[in-house]
Amino acid sequence: MAKSLVEKNVGSMREHWAAVDAMLKKGGELLSLDNLARKDGGLLRFLTPTDAPLSVLVIDGAEYLPHLRAMLPQAAIYAVVREQDLADDARYAGLDVAWTVTDWREERLPYPLASFDYVLADFCLELAGNPQDIASGFGYYIKDTGYLLTSFENVRHWKTIEALKKGHFYSIVRHPFTTAEMETLLGASFYKSVSFSAIREEAPVNIIEGLVEAGFENYQNDLEVRYWLVKARRSVDEVALLKSYFTPDVRRELVTYLRRLEYGIEVAENGKRLWALIERERIFADYLASFIVETVVHHRSLLESLLVTGEFSFLRALLENLCGLLPEELPMLEDMARALVVREEKQNG
Repeated sequence: MAKSLVEKNVGSMREHWAAVDAMLKKGGELLSLDNLARKDGGLLRFLTPTDAPLSVLVIDGAEYLPHLRAMLPQAAIYAVVREQDLADDARYAGLDVAWTVTDWREERLPYPLASFDYVLADFCLELAGNPQDIASGFGYYIKDTGYLLTSFENVRHWKTIEALKKGHFYSIVRHPFTTAEMETLLGASFYKSVSFSAIREEAPVNIIEGLVEAGFENYQNDLEVRYWLVKARRSVDEVALLKSYFTPDVRRELVTYLRRLEYGIEVAENGKRLWALIERERIFADYLASFIVETVVHHRSLLESLLVTGEFSFLRALLENLCGLLPEELPMLEDMARALVVREEKQNG
């Protein structure tokens, strides 16, 4: 079987960009990502080359598309641009991209909700009149397990501060941020997990020392960070992992039965349905334990219902996993384990 483009071209990320640039060169203009803001691939450094059939939306970042297609040959790639000329550009022909020409700052995007694994929106929040509204809006199109990838200029970069000292501020139509401001903005926009990656531009000799002496903090040398790349997730890592195993419909059905059993609603019937679902979908005990921790409030009442309806070996494995996840409820779990033994002995005569 022939190797995929990813397997052929990707060694290190730097080798990857060189290979893709060579592939794109056709006796004339070369599309590259060599500017500082996209050093080492820019936002693409957050992605891993794969043949998986991901769904990716790129907003105002057409120059990423050839590199993105090389990294994700089986992905469904969608692009939003504000100018028709970009959608018609010959450099992007043959990439199998679905284009939408609209001003994303003003118009609702024409995509189903929760449909993308990644939304790449390079510097888009800097350009928005209300960046929180835009960040929240992007989030509606991201799957529960998906990511927003964006970037912004660091307002604490030494060049910006030096310009301000001279009375100049050049970001009139842009909104540079600090990492703390961006984390607050994304948290208010319902993102649960945010991480940053720095693109640095070193200062001339003595500049940083002078700023520190003037009272500027230089935490982790952030005064030399020109741009911050951002990866934001709709769910915290633990919950995202749970959501990645089964479909939304299965998870919805699972939580419905668990909640009913938690509150003692038709225990026999809902217990029967729960165990049928577990068998049909092959839900394993450690997954169910983690799911219970994230979705159930009254663990004792749920377990009391499970103990009268469930299969012994599965329940033993479930309790063992819960002991590791809920150490503060160990006495209660030990009570449940003893009750399970009594029930098993009684049933076995």
